[in-house]
Amino acid sequence: MKTKQYAALAIMAVAAGAFLALSPHAQSDANKRQAMQLEGTWVAKVPGMPAQWNYVLTPTEPSGRRASVYGVFTVPIPGFLYGQPPQFKSDELSAFLGEVVLTGRNEAEGRVIWWGLKNTVPSQTYPFEKQVVVIGVDSFTVSLMASGKTQVTHRMKFYDPDADADGDGLPDSGQDPVFSAASMISYDTSLTLGSLSFQ
Repeated sequence: MKTKQYAALAIMAVAAGAFLALSPHAQSDANKRQAMQLEGTWVAKVPGMPAQWNYVLTPTEPSGRRASVYGVFTVPIPGFLYGQPPQFKSDELSAFLGEVVLTGRNEAEGRVIWWGLKNTVPSQTYPFEKQVVVIGVDSFTVSLMASGKTQVTHRMKFYDPDADADGDGLPDSGQDPVFSAASMISYDTSLTLGSLSFQ
């Protein structure tokens, strides 16, 4: 008799589990609990302007809590829009590089660096065609909005190349930026086969 009761309870538990798994409400809750993944190719857009950059997140540890960042500015934000002094105006921007790490289930923070370049005429004293005129650093925080969608808050600081006295390409510890931009938000979308299904 007890065996039949246990069997009936087991069948009811399986049926209830199947119902919950198929329930839209349960699926919605599951999506809300889905943790952010630091991986893939992303497109970032700034609301109200054509500014855009694209980047790749590559996990650097098995847990997936940390990833390297490599990206390019497709449509850079003009320096005058965030108060860049004229002497730091760039003819082009390098790719940006950095790292991002999860700080919670659906939050992350990171930092990237890039170099503003000016075209030069090679000479005996400077036989190169480009010169670094500014070093940009973005410290950012990320919030997961939905699967494959994030909101990123950027805090950009800019350094004079003289802030790199040891010549490693990075601002030296304790150096102050020559100017800082106001915080800015981008909305980033992960590129997947689904998001690329335009037709």
